Order: sequence, then structure tokens, then C-alpha cells
Amino acid sequence: MHLEQPTRLVCHEGDMDDLVARLSIHRLDVVFSDTPLNPSMKVRDYSLLLGESSVELMGIAKLIEPLRRGFPGSLDLAPMLLPMNNTVLRRSLDAWFKDQNIRPDIRGEFADVAMLKIAAQSGAGLIAVPSIIADEVRTMYNLETLGAIDGIVERFYAISVERKLKHPAVVAISDLAKQRLRTSE
Repeated sequence: MHLEQPTRLVCHEGDMDDLVARLSIHRLDVVFSDTPLNPSMKVRDYSLLLGESSVELMGIAKLIEPLRRGFPGSLDLAPMLLPMNNTVLRRSLDAWFKDQNIRPDIRGEFADVAMLKIAAQSGAGLIAVPSIIADEVRTMYNLETLGAIDGIVERFYAISVERKLKHPAVVAISDLAKQRLRTSE
């Protein structure tokens, strides 16, 4: 937003197949995703890893205080707010819960990350947040960190029809993301 040439961003959220199709016909300049492009897709797009972040559990103080002792085992039957099943983070969380022998009390599943955070702010349950944005989530939603989830990382990709990003705004966003992701751990 602070480039020499004024820039107008138009952001879309949607199904990955639809977004990549729109990207391949140049209706979008870039797709930011938590997964690289699926090799089975018959399009000539490129996935650039911007970086990764560890993940932590957050919630309101009243909810997390009794869970601090014995973490992560204390999460058994704890109220959780989770992303939808079609996300990498959800699949990673489900596997982690199983490995830890934790049966979360799933109080909600969300496609919209902002709604997930608002529900957590109301005290409905714990949420998993990439560490890179934990400070912002803490400030904006008055949530606290319960603990890190060992072994889970969120990866961030820029998917483009070009091997090398060229659009000035896309390059600026990607460069900033790489810088923040590199220094967040």
C-alpha cells in the first residue's frame, strides 16, 4: 500500500481450484495459500514458498488459566474452535490431537478466520494461530497464548503464472511476507 505508484488491491477468498483457474487466465495476479499448487492440476503455475510459522493455541484468560497445568494433556475435552476440514491446519491439528490422545470438545468449525477469532474472543473455545500473527491476535482480540503446538507449522505460498514474480504490489507483499516469516521464529 506504500509503493511509489498508487496501487489498488482487490482481495478474493475462495476455492483453490477456482482461484487457480482465474489465475491461469490472468484474472488474478497471485494466489496466497497455505498449500503449494497441486501437481495434478493441469495448469502452468508456480508455487513460491514465502516461509513458515509455528502454531500456538490461544484463548481468553479465564479459559486458558485452568489448562496451563499439564499442557498439552490438559486439552482433553477442552473447548476448541477449529478451521474447516479442508485446510492443512485442521488436518495437522486432527493428527496432533490423535497423537497426543486428546479428544477436543469441538464447539465450532469456521471457514472464515475472522469469525473464528471473534468466537474465541467471546470465550467459546481455544483457537490455533500461526505464531507470526499471535501478537496482533493478542492485541485485537484480547487473547492469551496457552502454549505452542510442537510439530505443527503453517506454510505460506505465493502461487503465480510466472516463475518469477513481477507485479510490483505482488513483489512487495511477497518480500514483506518473506521478511516477517524469516524473523518470526
